[in-house]
Amino acid sequence: MKAYIAYFFVVIALLLQSPAHAGADNPALGGYDPVSYFKAFPEKGKRRLVATHAGTAYWFSVESNLEEFSSNPERFIPQYSGLCATNYREGFRRPANPLIYLLVDGKLYMFSSLSALQRWQVEGVSGQE
Repeated sequence: MKAYIAYFFVVIALLLQSPAHAGADNPALGGYDPVSYFKAFPEKGKRRLVATHAGTAYWFSVESNLEEFSSNPERFIPQYSGLCATNYREGFRRPANPLIYLLVDGKLYMFSSLSALQRWQVEGVSGQE
């Protein structure tokens, strides 16, 4: 019985750390600016430049990125709530590494590891949503 209770608390802790529960002190994407992925490379956001969308906080590196996100957040939010796309497709909720990502057809996909990214590329992106 104790093992089940411990497992329950571990699951709850993992869910509370997921991107869907990220707050201003625990932003999505590990604090990286979601707009920056679409411009050149991921940049760390600043705590003072924050926007919340659907209960999730996002930090931004510059004011113009915050404004751009605010005008169309759906364009910049990663697929699968920022969880690892490969693992999500396989039925697992694994946090992604914000520095391992892929842009496909204007959509941001995040991955937990280089091997997860490689599996995604080998299997192809089409039809995976």
